Order: sequence, then C-alpha cells, then structure tokens
Amino acid sequence: MAVQGYFGSSSFGYFALGDMRYSVNYEKTVNEKTTDSTARENWRTDLSVGPLWNHKIAGKLPLSVKVLYHPMWNNLSEPVEKKYLRHSAEIQAELIQPVGKKIKLKYRLMGLNWFEGETGEGKSLDNEFYIRMLAGGIFPVSKQFQLLLDEEIFLKPTADDTDLDGTERFNKNLIWAGGQWKPNEVVTVKLQYVHTFTNMEQTDLKEVAVNDPAVMTQVVVTIPHKKLVEQK
Repeated sequence: MAVQGYFGSSSFGYFALGDMRYSVNYEKTVNEKTTDSTARENWRTDLSVGPLWNHKIAGKLPLSVKVLYHPMWNNLSEPVEKKYLRHSAEIQAELIQPVGKKIKLKYRLMGLNWFEGETGEGKSLDNEFYIRMLAGGIFPVSKQFQLLLDEEIFLKPTADDTDLDGTERFNKNLIWAGGQWKPNEVVTVKLQYVHTFTNMEQTDLKEVAVNDPAVMTQVVVTIPHKKLVEQK
C-alpha cells in the first residue's frame, strides 16, 4: 500500500509505500541450459518512505522526485526457511508524458544503494549501487481501468565476482505487465506480473542467468492536493 500527499498547497510532500511480491517460479541456466528449477516460495516485502517534490515541466508534464529510505524483507523457503532484512537508500525521478488524449508514457530514473548485510544462511552481501531505468506506458481500457506495461534495466557499476545477486554491470532486465483500477481520484489498485532476468555471470566460455517471475499487488492512496484542487 502506498500513501502520498502534499504539505498545504506547496509542491513538497511525503510518500510511503509498502508492497509485497510472491515469486511464482525460479530457473537458473548455464549456457542456456537449465541447471536449477527448484520450487521456491519467496515472499518479499518492501517499504519505502521519504519526501517528494512535484513539478509540471512546461506547465503540463508531471515530474515527481522522491528521496527514500527502503528496507526489504525476504522470507525464502528453499526448502529450509530463511529470513533476512536489507537496507537501502534511493533517489528517483519520474516523468509522465501524455500521448494523444488517453495514452500516457512513463519514464523513471533511479539511483539505489543497497548497504552491506547477510542472508538468512549467513552469506555476506556487499554494498551495491544500482542505476535503474524504466520506460513504459499506461493504456486506458475504460474510465476506471488501465493496462500497464513497463521495461526496466538495472545497471550495476559496483558489480564484481563476489556478488550473490548478479556479477555483471548489465545486471537485470525486468518486464512489468498488469493493470490498475481507479475507482476514484484517491484510490488506485494495481496488480502486476514482474519477470526478473538476472545476469549472474558472462564470460567467453560461460553465461549464467536466473529467471525469477513474481506477482505483485499494490494499493495507492493519493491525498487530494489543495493546489491542484484550486486550479480545476
């Protein structure tokens, strides 16, 4: 669930998000041959909280900038249960561009730093910095329902051979597909399929990759902005 709002009629506000995703499958390949397809239950819960700033470029293109603290809880069954918590900080900028009267294009650029930690089995997690770049679209089906389709790339400048979550600088490729229901201006309900492709290792002799699909649900509550109400 996410809640966002603004302080009075200013362009500054607050943002808090808690979401949950469930991995529906897992597959590891070496040179495009499956080496691990162990059934895993992985519930991942994320919390993001911090200030936001909103501005309309050229008076019509909504730009949102957020600075967030982001902890992540993993509850993994493999088949022995493992639980661990990891902390991160991030800054993200998101731009919405209308195309025609109904379709909207979405662009997001994010800098994300995961701090050192340990997994539930005691393996060390290094400090890792990512650059996330997302482009996608919002396609209306009706007044209250829209389809969502996004492509996201993770770049990892800090990647090295000791990392557990991908060792290549071209680290991940994510496909987001789903829909959102907006019964009113305050509430938005989202349901999305997320397919994560992680490049674990790539050399002249070997290419190791992980496919990790998941389902994510989210409820967004947007507190009415006095400034926007006054402009209507």
